[in-house]
Amino acid sequence: MEWLNWLYDYRRDSPTYGIINEIFMGERYPRAVYIPPGIFHGTKNIGTDIAVVIGMPSLLYDPENVDERRLDPNDNDLIPYEWGCKME
Repeated sequence: MEWLNWLYDYRRDSPTYGIINEIFMGERYPRAVYIPPGIFHGTKNIGTDIAVVIGMPSLLYDPENVDERRLDPNDNDLIPYEWGCKME
C-alpha cells in the first residue's frame, strides 16, 4: 500500500507561502508528518491495495469552535493541485 500526502501552505507570512509539497508514504516509505495550522492537506491512494492512514490531531475536536477549513478538492480557486484520480 502506498499513498501520497500533499500539503499547501496558505500562511501569507510564511516563506513557503503558495508552495505545494508532496510526500510519498506507505510500506516502503513509512513516516509521520506534522501538519501545522494554516496548511491545507489531503491524501490520495497511489497504490493498487487499500491504504490505511491514521490521523493523530494534537487537540480534541470541538464542534463549537471548529479550527479547520475544508474545500472541495476538485472545485476551488485556492489550491493549484491536480488530483489526477477519480474521486469517490
